[in-house]
Amino acid sequence: MQEKIVELIVFLMREIRQRRDISKVDVSKLTESGYSQTEISTALSWIYDKMNLREPLKRVRGSRARSYRIFHEAEREIITKDARGFLVEMYELGLIDQLDLENIIERSLMSGSNMVDRNEVKSIVASVLFEYNSPGKPGSRIMLNSSDTIN
Repeated sequence: MQEKIVELIVFLMREIRQRRDISKVDVSKLTESGYSQTEISTALSWIYDKMNLREPLKRVRGSRARSYRIFHEAEREIITKDARGFLVEMYELGLIDQLDLENIIERSLMSGSNMVDRNEVKSIVASVLFEYNSPGKPGSRIMLNSSDTIN
């Protein structure tokens, strides 16, 4: 479930970057693609919470990173190319910062898997994005309450 919400957040952030207005994103295509209304609402709620707290992105659009993270040979052996690309995209969209990236890579290497694929990385990213250790923090929940609405 969390991985699907991460997929939606990435999709929505791409759309926001291209169109610059969340109201112009056509969410009906997401429903047709198999995402539930709850998943879509949760992703939108997470983005809204971040924007409402004035911390929508880790990096502001148009800002240039002073450096780029190069994956070490040992990291490339464990983390698949697809998963590394996903991490770079998450960083470029501003959903994670350099510290988050390092933590995700470290957790991937410590997972004990011979190969860490995109799905495993998505799971780790979900735990970072939704900050499971601090449930009271706004933007930390992955499901809406029955009384919550998205306008």
